[in-house]
Amino acid sequence: MKHDTSDRLRVLLVMTARGVGGAEYYALWLTQALADTCRFTVAMADHPALAGLRRDLAATATVLPFPFDRPAALPGIARRLRQLAREHDLVHLNSNHPASRLGIFCGFALAGAGRPVLSVEQRATPVADVVVPRALAPILPRLFRLSRRRFTAVVAVSLENRRTLVGYYGLPAAQVVVIPNGIDLARLAGPTSPEAAAALRCEFGLPAERRVVITVGRLASNKGQQHLVAAAPAVLARFPAVHFLLVGEGEARPALTAQIAALGLEGHVTLAGQRDDVPALLRGSDVFVFPSLAEGFALALLEALAVGLPVVATRVGGAEEAITPGENGFLVPPGDPEALAAALIAVLDLSPTALAAMRAAARRAAARFDLRHTAAQTLALYRRLSHRAPDIALSPP
Repeated sequence: MKHDTSDRLRVLLVMTARGVGGAEYYALWLTQALADTCRFTVAMADHPALAGLRRDLAATATVLPFPFDRPAALPGIARRLRQLAREHDLVHLNSNHPASRLGIFCGFALAGAGRPVLSVEQRATPVADVVVPRALAPILPRLFRLSRRRFTAVVAVSLENRRTLVGYYGLPAAQVVVIPNGIDLARLAGPTSPEAAAALRCEFGLPAERRVVITVGRLASNKGQQHLVAAAPAVLARFPAVHFLLVGEGEARPALTAQIAALGLEGHVTLAGQRDDVPALLRGSDVFVFPSLAEGFALALLEALAVGLPVVATRVGGAEEAITPGENGFLVPPGDPEALAAALIAVLDLSPTALAAMRAAARRAAARFDLRHTAAQTLALYRRLSHRAPDIALSPP
């Protein structure tokens, strides 16, 4: 039901990213899902890599580009953000990592605006998991904590992330609520199919009988693709007719290319680059693997479950909340190629009946993370913070 414009909450959404990943898609889908109840203004970087995202956001929000990459512009940006905040009912800071210096800057800039402010911490992991200047690393947790001191709420996207925000970064437990990430299940409608499988194998020049293990994510050391490549020889020794498809782009491509060549895996591993047809690629694959070393709550993992793929994932972020070992996939320690290989072999060795049961369980698990649930919980928090509704409990500690 459409709401009158005057009844819609005015939300200033501040995004710190200078690239597009799961956290940015989350923001896009959230603005779309809440377009009838919220009027969004999005303050985000004017970086060229975000041009497509800015265009997509503009369909449901007012988009204001800022030169976040120019240090000399930051004082003026802080003043402008505070001014914008005062023109809205509340502020939502979409933060990629607590150690993000831009996220900390925005936190300090927004805290004094006199409006309720919340931040969604998309990847609340220790400072060591990101690249920061060595001299700053010891003080970043304290700076983050101070920058969020006057925030009305901080949202963790998984229970593990909440534990990190409270235990490692020192936020008050009462300040941190959990709202898991969600995905648009309608966009992923349709299970794996012979037609999708045939199309994928045709595109990549693979034999019809080749089984495809797929992973989706930015090519970066913290995403753990190097451990998947290291696990590949053991998997191929047991199942030679397997192909590994790595979807995504990033700074780790040269290192991964060299590793693939050194292990003689050129005919078994494809670096597919950035793709805009991920749902189709998932539907044409057999197993999804997520080897990340640190996460918030990966949307790619949820999307794989939604199309019915069994998942082998590292025990990081929200993986434990989505994967029930032996039922819809397996969990392994991060950075352990041997465990990764063993879990992949276990999935590839399943009987057709057991595999069908695992696929059905995967789809059931994904249903718990429907974007509509995330949007409803976020809207409830917006209303609570802006005093549009009585205080309610959103999630258990």
